[in-house]
Amino acid sequence: MSRAPAARTIPRVDSLPAVAKRIIWSGSCQNAAVDMLPEIDLDGFPPSFSSLSWSEDGDVAVATGEHVHVMIPTVTLLDGSSHSDSDWDLVKIQVNSFTPEEVAHPKPGSFAIFSIGEEVSESEATSMAWSPAGPATHRRAVLTVLTANHTLSLWDAANPRQEVNWKRALIVNRSLQNHLGDRWPLDSDRNLEAHEVQRLRGRIRTYAWSHTCRLGPDDQWGVPLLAVANNYNEIVITRVLSPCNGLAKSSDKWDLDVLAWINLKNASDISAGRPSRRRTALSGLQFASNLAWSPWWEGPCNGQTSLLAYVYEDRLYIQKISVRNEDPTDEGSEGGNSLAVTVDPAVFNLHAPRSGPDVRLIWHDEVGAEFVIAGW
Repeated sequence: MSRAPAARTIPRVDSLPAVAKRIIWSGSCQNAAVDMLPEIDLDGFPPSFSSLSWSEDGDVAVATGEHVHVMIPTVTLLDGSSHSDSDWDLVKIQVNSFTPEEVAHPKPGSFAIFSIGEEVSESEATSMAWSPAGPATHRRAVLTVLTANHTLSLWDAANPRQEVNWKRALIVNRSLQNHLGDRWPLDSDRNLEAHEVQRLRGRIRTYAWSHTCRLGPDDQWGVPLLAVANNYNEIVITRVLSPCNGLAKSSDKWDLDVLAWINLKNASDISAGRPSRRRTALSGLQFASNLAWSPWWEGPCNGQTSLLAYVYEDRLYIQKISVRNEDPTDEGSEGGNSLAVTVDPAVFNLHAPRSGPDVRLIWHDEVGAEFVIAGW
């Protein structure tokens, strides 16, 4: 049995040296000798730990302000030939440019819902991540980018090695607002207008992709779920419907399927008892600051179960999410079209003293019969 690697101290973002803007990727490590790949200079500083992500295909993406740099390994053929002399194909995507049709310029909000990020920011990238493989063209991963204006975009490319091919395939905020509407109950305790509630519900603060959930032996690609936390004390569990995974209603339009909904205020009240004055005063602007999915395991009714962890009001919460196929005859790819998601009302919680934007939650792989969650 191999020995587990020793724990490493992860530095805070504000303690990283200036030289960190020059990223050096490690190719291999043998007998403590590291073979370094050529340096790649970026045009800015990654703003957080969530600014760097590897895809399952081995692509690397780094967010630096207005751009996301995508580095794709060069393919070497069996005869030793390659289309490039470099080890990486570097693509630079501008992610802070939106058309009025994509994101309308917001009107100044009232004091109760005012947001600097939404109204006056430069819409620079604040975090990004790859989805599991499958939803994008050629069964690749989707590039997910959250910008300072609280807009979550999904990016796809027919040929990812060419910058002009990268397109914003879906803006999650708009689909979220369209699907929520009056479908989910609103909190009647707040003195907000309907249009203000819509703005808070469409303002995405954080997100997380689940691991691929496979329902049945014929479910080759499975379905990754996307959890998003908005500015209205909600976490929404969704599934991306793309033309590439066969779930979209049209051959060229991406969409979102809202599967479940968590009211953070209810979860907090259940676990912590009577709400505090601080919670009551800030209830209109609270949100989950971190989200993380555990690996899936076999659940009831031939379904799958995962644990969703999130930080809210200085506490770490964990809830069980169960997924099953409502139509037992539909066992095709992507989990079938009749997907049912159940959120267990029972909530585990503990105090999380460090719950700022520099905190990141990560579920490690299964250890025996338990899961391990880490945060820094």
